[in-house]
Amino acid sequence: MRRELDITFSSSENGDFKNQILLLKKVFEREGLPAMVRRELNGLKKSGCVGEVLVDELVRIYSAHGLKDRLETKTEDDDHFWPQIVCSLSFS
Repeated sequence: MRRELDITFSSSENGDFKNQILLLKKVFEREGLPAMVRRELNGLKKSGCVGEVLVDELVRIYSAHGLKDRLETKTEDDDHFWPQIVCSLSFS
């Protein structure tokens, strides 16, 4: 997906569109994306979305999952930016 975004970025002359691509790359390249987001991204890869269609789908995912709120929230340790659920019987 990164390669497709890079190609779309380099072929576009629209500055706003390029800024949108940079934002999407920043959001979707983060570690620890929620499982639902990862599933949708895998679906996009399998379907072969490229160009403006890919950007439109990423914007839809970005909006649907509230990723803007997570991008604006800063933590000191970026590796733990996304909440992790730990289940273990040893806690009991």
